[in-house]
Amino acid sequence: MIKRRMICEMPDNSRWAIPMQVIEDSIKKELKVDDETIDSYDDFDFIDWAQNNMNWEDVKPFAERVLSPTCDYEDGWANGEKEIQKYEDAPQDIKESVENIA
Repeated sequence: MIKRRMICEMPDNSRWAIPMQVIEDSIKKELKVDDETIDSYDDFDFIDWAQNNMNWEDVKPFAERVLSPTCDYEDGWANGEKEIQKYEDAPQDIKESVENIA
């Protein structure tokens, strides 16, 4: 059996796969429709439903990252917004080593 999933690109350029069953179940629950009605939906209908009737919190438990965030660190270094921050004011909880990012 071929399964389907919706791919969503996030602002950080990561891509996430959401099983279609999650979206179908949402439609069935909210609209009280059966499988036959769902079978008549096309891709636009599913995307439209997910975008306008579901939140990230609804799909997050089922989401699978299929592409990690990408960015051009050289461009960020050359053109990114910069600030000088005192060490004691630096948020320790978001400090991350370069090996974990790039």
